[in-house]
Amino acid sequence: MNKSRYTLTDVAQRAGVSVATVSRVLSDHPHVKDATRERVKRALVEMRFDPHALYTPFVQQSTPMVGFLIPAAMATLGLNRAVYLTMVQVIRESVEARGFGLYVGTFSGAADGDLVGDRVIREHQIAGAIVARVRSEDELEPLRQADLPVVVLNRPVTSAGVHTVIVDNRRAAAEAAQHLIQQGHRRIAVLGGPDDVYSAAERLRGYQDAVQAAGLDPRTLTISRTDLAEEQGRQATVDLLTNAHPPTAILAVNDYLALAAMDVASSRGLHLPHDLSIVGFDDIESAKYVHPALTTVHMPWDRMARWAARILLDALDDEWAEQATLRMTTELVIRASTCSPSTTPPRRKQRRTQEVLA
Repeated sequence: MNKSRYTLTDVAQRAGVSVATVSRVLSDHPHVKDATRERVKRALVEMRFDPHALYTPFVQQSTPMVGFLIPAAMATLGLNRAVYLTMVQVIRESVEARGFGLYVGTFSGAADGDLVGDRVIREHQIAGAIVARVRSEDELEPLRQADLPVVVLNRPVTSAGVHTVIVDNRRAAAEAAQHLIQQGHRRIAVLGGPDDVYSAAERLRGYQDAVQAAGLDPRTLTISRTDLAEEQGRQATVDLLTNAHPPTAILAVNDYLALAAMDVASSRGLHLPHDLSIVGFDDIESAKYVHPALTTVHMPWDRMARWAARILLDALDDEWAEQATLRMTTELVIRASTCSPSTTPPRRKQRRTQEVLA
C-alpha cells in the first residue's frame, strides 16, 4: 500500500491501540505511556506514515484539542443560550487545566458530512468529544468510526463505549407538575417541544405522569408544540390565553419558553401569578431576576459539564477506562411565579386611554 493511503485506523491496528491514542502520540500529548508511545512510533516508522497528509491541527501540534459538539440539526432549533455558554465556559476551563484546547462547533452526524465539524472529526483534529443535544444515537456514528472517546450530555445512550452524564428529566418534570396540582390547578397548559427531542419528550412524559398519579383527567393538560424558541412560545401562549377556557397555569419545557409566556401574559394585562402561574425548566441566571421570579427546575449544567470534561479527560488518559454513566440530581426551585389559582375571573390591568376630540 502506498504510504499516502494509510489512515490513522491502519496505524492503530498495526500498533494494537485506539485511533485516539495514535492521535495523542502525533500531537505529542504527555499522558501516553512510554511503552505505548514507542509502539505507535514504531508502527508509524514501519508504515512510513506521513501525518501531514491527513492531519491538519488547529494549532501547530503543540496543543491537543478536544471538542464540544452539537448536531447541526439540533442547532437549528431554539438554543438555550445561557445553558450553552455555561457549558462552554466550564468545559474550556476544565480541559485547559489539563493542557488541552477546545474546539466548539456543529457536525452533521453523517459519515460523508461536509461541515467543518465533520472534517474535524474525520481528520482527528480532536482527541475526543463532549456532545450535547443528541437527537438520535445515529448522529454519533462519525465519532464511533473515528474511534474517539465520547461523552454525551443529558441523554442516555446504548452505544458501546459512549459515556454519559444525565439527569432524570421525567422525574424532575413530574415534581414540577405536582407542585401546580397540589396548589389546586386543574387547567394546565404545556409549552412543549418536538417529539424526537429527548429532553423535551421526557419532560412532557413527566408532566403527564403527575396528572395520572393525581387521578386527574388527562385533558387537564393542554399541549402546545414549539421548536423550543421564544417566538413560537409567544405565539403558543397567545393561542392558549385566547381560548374559551384558558389555563390557570403553564408548564414550559425550558426557561426561555416560560419567560416568553410571562411576557405575553403581562402584556395582555394578567396579574402573575394570581391570574396565571408559570413554571420553567433549567434555572438560567435570569430566572431569578424577572418579576415575578420564575419557579423552575434547577438543572446542574455547570456540574454536568465539569464531570463530562473529567470523564473525557480520564478516558484519554486510559483508553481502557470502563464506560461511565453519571446520573446527577435536579431541584425544583419555588419562587414567586406560582400560587393557587384565583377563584375570580382574571383581573386585567387598567390601561389608561385618552379621548381625542375631533
